[in-house]
Amino acid sequence: EGRFVEQIHPGDHRLHWTESDQRDVLGTPYRYVRPDGAIVWLRDHVVQEHNDRRPIVRGVTIDVTTTRSQEIQLVQHQEIVQRMAATTLVLAPGPMADQRIVHVVDSIHLGVAGSEGRTFSEVFPDLAQDGEVMTAIANPAGVERIGPVRLIDAVERFVELEVFPISDDGTAVLISDVTDRELAERTIRRQAHYDDLTGLPNRVTFMELLGRRSQSGEPTAVLLIDLNRFKEVNDTLGHLSGDAFLRALGSRMQQLATKWQCSVARLGGDEFAFVLPFGDRSEVVALTEAVLAECREPVEILGSGVASGASIGVALSPDDALTPEALLRCADLAMYEAKTNRRGVRWFDPTLDRRSDDIDTLRRLPAAMSDGELVMYFQPAVSLRSGRVTGCEALVRWQHPTRGLLTPVAFLDLIGVAGLSNQLTSIAIEQATAAMVALGPDIVVSLNLNAHELRSPDLIAQFGRAIERHGVNPRKLLVEITEEHLLDPTGVVAATMHELAALGVWIAVDDFGTGYSSLTHLRSLPLSHLKIDRQFVTGVIEEEHDAVIVRAVTDLAHNLGLRVTAEGVETAEIAAELARIGCDYGQGYLWSQPVPLDELLTSELFAKRTAISG
Repeated sequence: EGRFVEQIHPGDHRLHWTESDQRDVLGTPYRYVRPDGAIVWLRDHVVQEHNDRRPIVRGVTIDVTTTRSQEIQLVQHQEIVQRMAATTLVLAPGPMADQRIVHVVDSIHLGVAGSEGRTFSEVFPDLAQDGEVMTAIANPAGVERIGPVRLIDAVERFVELEVFPISDDGTAVLISDVTDRELAERTIRRQAHYDDLTGLPNRVTFMELLGRRSQSGEPTAVLLIDLNRFKEVNDTLGHLSGDAFLRALGSRMQQLATKWQCSVARLGGDEFAFVLPFGDRSEVVALTEAVLAECREPVEILGSGVASGASIGVALSPDDALTPEALLRCADLAMYEAKTNRRGVRWFDPTLDRRSDDIDTLRRLPAAMSDGELVMYFQPAVSLRSGRVTGCEALVRWQHPTRGLLTPVAFLDLIGVAGLSNQLTSIAIEQATAAMVALGPDIVVSLNLNAHELRSPDLIAQFGRAIERHGVNPRKLLVEITEEHLLDPTGVVAATMHELAALGVWIAVDDFGTGYSSLTHLRSLPLSHLKIDRQFVTGVIEEEHDAVIVRAVTDLAHNLGLRVTAEGVETAEIAAELARIGCDYGQGYLWSQPVPLDELLTSELFAKRTAISG
């Protein structure tokens, strides 16, 4: 006994039989190390009998190695099956409709545990409706994989099946839950074809639809819609409000598409597009009018009504173009023409191809700003009494990578169309205040703003940050606003001008004499300068009426305590006459055209500079 016990595996000593009160004991299998080092499984069966003198113990130790190995394999197999994301069924042989389940391991919780004895059709009525599934179960040929198949349980589920024959003509069915994978793939497919924000078809789906109609040769109208003031909504109210605005407009567009029995998509940003079967021009006209009306109708955002308006370009297939890409380009050209000229709707015609340079320019503008292609040139202003430089006006130029230097005539209106006015203002403020450091403390630098830019809620903060960053004197900074932009019934422009004046910035009325401002504006606004428009200055010698106007404006300005600059001075004779009339400063090609800052700093004219007195 002692030697036997020593050979029991150290981890199983407690499993070997010891004295017990029970008469018949069938012990737990334990490991025994044979002299040759092999491990076998043994089990003790002990019977105790008692006579008058002492107990008698009889027992036998049984080698259960083979049985124990089979038990361990079975347990391991069951554990593996239970860890799988699959429900395992074993079906008994029988007709297709009467194949009964004889074994179930429900690892994915389909609610079929304990279904032994029931038929497959009773337990899975959804799957029983699938002919491919039932045929495979009735006559499995090797391993057959089926699915995904949709199950309707408490929630929607998707499963895949593996069906294969087992011994005695039975059938095994493994049902795997692939719901997460299927829903993820469904989401990916939807994202590839639909816009997340509005739920409308996206550009990919739109072009596919357009392609099908083009291939069929069906007459088609494309309406390309761009919201006019969406960027202002985003900048003023924030991107969350902008998203809410687009969702509301997207819903309205979908309702119109349903009413007109056509398709609508969101192409990106604030662009939408309709594809409408074209048979009657009046029907397209009616749809464009309905779209414009919906875009003018305010959307409730943060307790306020917000409207944008829209510009629409219309192109027809096959009249204007045959391919989807060409048709969309035609609608694009028409839309930008409508947007540039504020026409609301424009139908494509061949003359618009000549406007493609403007379209290319418009699309290049955002990159031009981010790449530093928009730069400020500086045109000096000269004292008409001393002939010395006292200030300079910062004027934007575009150093285009292929077209060379562009003046504002080529792109300034397009900046407003693209909704990039605020970005241009940031560039102008930064470059103007940086130039003040190089120009020195005696030179006044002026820059132009329009009413839209003056309504920007961040404008005063932009000036404040730039002045502080460069450490310049705000009394040497002049903001010019054209006379026509003084007419602002909201009062926002006037309020901003007062805030600028409080910051120390001077304010001038530019192009005075061409607008419709009243003397009330000159009295109520915090102005320091008037700039007489060049159309009066160029005729000051030869046209008596121009001379009278220049003289009257100069006297009026001086009586109001304002200084006067004459623009467009091109000859010494005109400069002399302006000085005789009493104008304070002149600006024009007589002295210099707008030039880069470094060229101005090294010019002979700049060497004669002096400070503005007072």
